[in-house]
Amino acid sequence: PPVAQAVKGETLSIDLNISGGSGITSGQLDLLIPPGLKVAGVKQGDFLLNDSGALDYTAEEGSGIFRINFKL
Repeated sequence: PPVAQAVKGETLSIDLNISGGSGITSGQLDLLIPPGLKVAGVKQGDFLLNDSGALDYTAEEGSGIFRINFKL
């Protein structure tokens, strides 16, 4: 759903889909995570798995920025 609410202790899943991405070989996505929330994990979808892509992510301490990088 485009809008979801979570309560403390509940897990919320978010899917990120890219369309029309021909020719994309790498990219970066920065998410601003509100205080009190944490990212439990990130996993590759078909786009990266089918092309043997790589995915890594980092959290910038104190800023709330969660950075996801991918490369084919």
